[in-house]
Amino acid sequence: ASGSTDRLAEQVRERAVALLPDYMVPSVVMVLEDGLPLTPNGKLDRAALPAPQARPADTTRREPATQTEGVLRELFAQILGVPEVGLDDSFFDLGGDSILSIRLVAGARKRGLTVSARDVFRHKTVAGIAPHTRARAPRTGAPPAPETALRPRGSAHRPDTATSPASVPLTPIIQWQRDRGGPVDAFHQSVLVRVPAALDLPFVAGLVQSLLDRHDSLRIRLGRTPQWTLDVLPRGTVRGSEHVRRIDVRELGADQREAAVARAAEEAAGRLAPGSGHMLEAVWFDAGDTRTGHLLLVVNHLVVDGVSWRVLLHDLRAFATGAPLDEPTGISYARWGALLQEQAPRRTAELPLWTGAARDADDILRFAMLDPARDVMRSRATVTRVLPADSTAAVLTAAPARLGTGVNSVLLSALGRALRAWRTAHFGDDPATAAEAPFLVDVEGHGREEITEDLDLSHTVGWFTSLFPVRLERDDAPGAVQRRLDAMPDKGLGYGILRHLHAETAPALARLPHPQVIFNYLGRFERSPDADWTLAADLPALAGGGDAEMPLTHLLEVSAAVLDGSAGPELHVTWTFPSRLLTGEQVEELADAWFAALRELEETA
Repeated sequence: ASGSTDRLAEQVRERAVALLPDYMVPSVVMVLEDGLPLTPNGKLDRAALPAPQARPADTTRREPATQTEGVLRELFAQILGVPEVGLDDSFFDLGGDSILSIRLVAGARKRGLTVSARDVFRHKTVAGIAPHTRARAPRTGAPPAPETALRPRGSAHRPDTATSPASVPLTPIIQWQRDRGGPVDAFHQSVLVRVPAALDLPFVAGLVQSLLDRHDSLRIRLGRTPQWTLDVLPRGTVRGSEHVRRIDVRELGADQREAAVARAAEEAAGRLAPGSGHMLEAVWFDAGDTRTGHLLLVVNHLVVDGVSWRVLLHDLRAFATGAPLDEPTGISYARWGALLQEQAPRRTAELPLWTGAARDADDILRFAMLDPARDVMRSRATVTRVLPADSTAAVLTAAPARLGTGVNSVLLSALGRALRAWRTAHFGDDPATAAEAPFLVDVEGHGREEITEDLDLSHTVGWFTSLFPVRLERDDAPGAVQRRLDAMPDKGLGYGILRHLHAETAPALARLPHPQVIFNYLGRFERSPDADWTLAADLPALAGGGDAEMPLTHLLEVSAAVLDGSAGPELHVTWTFPSRLLTGEQVEELADAWFAALRELEETA
């Protein structure tokens, strides 16, 4: 009967999910009730096999059978921005990624459920995840309401003076930055947030103070003698009112506003002083009582990353609007650093994986060697590209779903093809050799991996980024790249641990070829032209930079993020490169070649 064969197919797939890595799990399982078709010679008649038929979409939208399924379905729709979700729709086929899975886990905790990011990746659908979700014990007490949201305009903020953890062990990415050399005071990331009209400076300063008091990482003080140390200052010792500036933009047009934001961002980065615990600067662009303004937040990159901004923006909105704000759960950034150090001796078995990835790897451009004295931040140049919304949806949602891979493997496969063709056409001494040789790309991951049971990092701010090399071969398809990514335990987290936290393995990894390209996919950031306390939609919303004399680490830095546009989410890409070694025209050609390779994958998937 059809029902029994459907159930058998589902059981086979469930068994495959339990035993196999994700990339090996078949997307379609068919049961042939009449057996396999055979040729007259008794061999399998492949031509007579029926075409695979994917399970039909859940058009009936059957209702959740449990409260847990109902909550998860609501969270899927909310986080992915889709109107309806079927119980058997894959989180990743609908546009989810590893960063959004963290938001799903955090949202579930707020709704009284505990689920791991690992279970989200393995089981993917509402129906699949629900059996692996546990109810959380209710809290015995509620945290006090945010003071900022309750006080009247213009009133003073009274900071909490409770003490915080004293120190933070240096994480692998912090040690990587230390070894880079050069100054770090202005090394930063920034966001620009739309804010309502008719604010005042004390209110804005109170919001900043609330962020400083809630998140220990924003009060970290960097020590540099005789070696780097990170110490957390007590709550209340960093005063928000001292780190907020107001700029009157009431009479400025759109172009003038954008120029004012760019100048203010550079000046704010110059005021950062990590040696004094001054990790955050804010600039309020006051547009008066009738026009919406903007708030620029500039934070030293030593204490923030892409996922951290999602936490900070959520908390900022809650403080400003008086929305309920959960008590911080999970572990601190300091405890995370200690966990990574404890992991080091347990990761040595991974060493052959990383040394093997570099075997026979070549430079992308053999002549283009960075000079740390000349190739610095002040001499860098950038090229930006935006993939239209329709192509973005196809590349980041439809193509991974059809190919059975993650977003990163699609992006990296296309990047490898574009880089190979570009270097062969313009720079290869021996085009045949250049075309064949594998090369390495440094890939940044969010780094918030579940290395212990029930690890909750959904509220923790810090620089968690993992950095690891990925080997790209000639004509790598997304599936081949996905297999290499899946072979890395904890999504590559172990490379940095072995490279920076383990004395015995560090020298071997330090001798490996240094990748010339670094790639970072930051995931999706929500923004709306009509919503306050969200990323600005009318001005550049995400930025970053460093001190003028900070050395560049890679010949090409590719940073990609998805931002909501008028027609839907768009892929925004920034290419950064040393102007001494490459021209803007060369990098523009490469940027266009990457988008062309992405569209080719979209069409052939």
